Amino acid sequence: SASTTRTRAQTATDRVELAEAWRAIEDATARAPATRAKHASVATWAAAKMQSALGEPPSPRFFDALARRIVDVSPAFDARNVANTLWGIGKIAKAHPAIAARAPRETMDALYVAAARVAPRLSPQEVANAVYGAGFAPRPSATAGDPAIVALDVAIARCAREMKPQEVVNALQGIATGRAGIARPADADLRTALKKTA
Repeated sequence: SASTTRTRAQTATDRVELAEAWRAIEDATARAPATRAKHASVATWAAAKMQSALGEPPSPRFFDALARRIVDVSPAFDARNVANTLWGIGKIAKAHPAIAARAPRETMDALYVAAARVAPRLSPQEVANAVYGAGFAPRPSATAGDPAIVALDVAIARCAREMKPQEVVNALQGIATGRAGIARPADADLRTALKKTA
């Protein structure tokens, strides 16, 4: 019908305008990256959301600037900043591994140091997001003995029973990649929590 055709045309126009606006934001961020912890965290989260909406990865220039900025501001990250940043990088890595692989090792190391520091304060949703992100993030050879992984493992045990079903699924996805280095007891805690909600 004519109404459907107009709606599709408007949707296509909206998508083009959204893509143009996002590229302008990326360009501005790459030139003057976020200087505060919250800004870097929100920018990472937004990049992951926009990649889903647009079906395109963040620009390399934007991602490189953001990865460098995360190293600088991660000591000031609170629990939400850590969870959102790990989730965003994990989401980008899952869809566009080549872009996420551009994150230098010091970016991921800084994030994991921050994760170890804030893990006792992570809410159930933040634990799920952090574990999901850790599972997909480009960090080579995370092991069960890593302080961040141990801290996330303890956080899972603390929060598993309070997690909503989708949060449990997100955490299990992060664990299932095998890259998060989360111990199997946490996996069992989450599976028990999921069975109780089913």
